Amino acid sequence: MAALAEDIRGPLGQVTDAYAGIGRQLQEHSEQLAQTAVEVSRTRLGVDSVEERVGKLEKTSATTLKLLWGVLILLVAVAAALVVVLVKLAAR
Repeated sequence: MAALAEDIRGPLGQVTDAYAGIGRQLQEHSEQLAQTAVEVSRTRLGVDSVEERVGKLEKTSATTLKLLWGVLILLVAVAAALVVVLVKLAAR
Protein backbone atom coordinates (compact mmCIF):
# COMPACT_ATOMS: atom_id res chain seq x y z
CA MET A 1 0.00 0.00 0.00
CA ALA A 2 2.86 2.35 0.85
CA ALA A 3 4.49 1.61 -2.49
CA LEU A 4 1.24 2.37 -4.29
CA ALA A 5 0.91 5.64 -2.42
CA GLU A 6 4.49 6.52 -3.36
CA ASP A 7 3.77 5.65 -6.98
CA ILE A 8 0.81 8.03 -6.92
CA ARG A 9 2.65 10.85 -5.10
CA GLY A 10 5.36 11.09 -7.77
CA PRO A 11 3.06 11.81 -10.71
CA LEU A 12 0.78 13.87 -8.48
CA GLY A 13 3.74 16.10 -7.62
CA GLN A 14 4.53 16.46 -11.30
CA VAL A 15 0.92 17.42 -12.03
CA THR A 16 1.02 19.98 -9.20
CA ASP A 17 4.25 21.47 -10.58
CA ALA A 18 2.82 21.57 -14.10
CA TYR A 19 -0.37 23.21 -12.81
CA ALA A 20 1.69 25.84 -10.99
CA GLY A 21 3.65 26.49 -14.18
CA ILE A 22 0.45 26.84 -16.17
CA GLY A 23 -0.89 29.23 -13.53
CA ARG A 24 2.23 31.42 -13.83
CA GLN A 25 1.96 31.43 -17.62
CA LEU A 26 -1.71 32.33 -17.40
CA GLN A 27 -0.86 35.22 -15.08
CA GLU A 28 1.85 36.44 -17.47
CA HIS A 29 -0.51 36.21 -20.43
CA SER A 30 -3.17 38.09 -18.48
CA GLU A 31 -0.70 40.87 -17.73
CA GLN A 32 0.39 41.01 -21.37
CA LEU A 33 -3.23 41.12 -22.47
CA ALA A 34 -3.94 43.99 -20.08
CA GLN A 35 -0.94 45.90 -21.44
CA THR A 36 -2.07 45.24 -24.99
CA ALA A 37 -5.57 46.49 -24.14
CA VAL A 38 -4.08 49.73 -22.79
CA GLU A 39 -1.96 50.13 -25.93
CA VAL A 40 -4.98 49.50 -28.15
CA SER A 41 -6.96 52.14 -26.25
CA ARG A 42 -4.15 54.64 -26.64
CA THR A 43 -3.83 53.84 -30.32
CA ARG A 44 -7.57 54.23 -30.82
CA LEU A 45 -7.46 57.66 -29.13
CA GLY A 46 -4.54 58.63 -31.36
CA VAL A 47 -6.33 57.50 -34.49
CA ASP A 48 -9.47 59.37 -33.47
CA SER A 49 -7.38 62.51 -32.95
CA VAL A 50 -5.74 62.12 -36.35
CA GLU A 51 -9.11 61.56 -38.03
CA GLU A 52 -10.43 64.74 -36.43
CA ARG A 53 -7.42 66.74 -37.62
CA VAL A 54 -7.72 65.29 -41.13
CA GLY A 55 -11.38 66.30 -41.19
CA LYS A 56 -10.47 69.85 -40.22
CA LEU A 57 -7.75 69.94 -42.89
CA GLU A 58 -10.19 68.67 -45.53
CA LYS A 59 -12.68 71.37 -44.58
CA THR A 60 -9.97 74.05 -44.65
CA SER A 61 -8.63 72.87 -47.99
CA ALA A 62 -12.14 72.85 -49.49
CA THR A 63 -12.66 76.44 -48.35
CA THR A 64 -9.26 77.46 -49.69
CA LEU A 65 -10.01 75.80 -53.03
CA LYS A 66 -13.29 77.69 -53.32
CA LEU A 67 -11.48 80.96 -52.58
CA LEU A 68 -8.84 80.19 -55.20
CA TRP A 69 -11.52 79.48 -57.81
CA GLY A 70 -13.13 82.81 -56.95
CA VAL A 71 -9.81 84.63 -57.32
CA LEU A 72 -9.15 82.85 -60.62
CA ILE A 73 -12.56 83.87 -61.96
CA LEU A 74 -11.93 87.48 -60.91
CA LEU A 75 -8.51 87.45 -62.60
CA VAL A 76 -10.04 86.13 -65.81
CA ALA A 77 -12.72 88.82 -65.65
CA VAL A 78 -10.12 91.54 -65.09
CA ALA A 79 -7.99 90.17 -67.94
CA ALA A 80 -11.02 90.12 -70.25
CA ALA A 81 -11.90 93.70 -69.28
CA LEU A 82 -8.29 94.75 -69.90
CA VAL A 83 -8.36 93.14 -73.35
CA VAL A 84 -11.60 94.96 -74.18
CA VAL A 85 -10.12 98.28 -73.06
CA LEU A 86 -6.93 97.71 -75.06
CA VAL A 87 -8.89 96.77 -78.17
CA LYS A 88 -11.01 99.94 -77.89
CA LEU A 89 -7.90 102.05 -77.37
CA ALA A 90 -6.22 100.44 -80.36
CA ALA A 91 -9.32 101.12 -82.48
CA ARG A 92 -9.14 104.92 -81.90
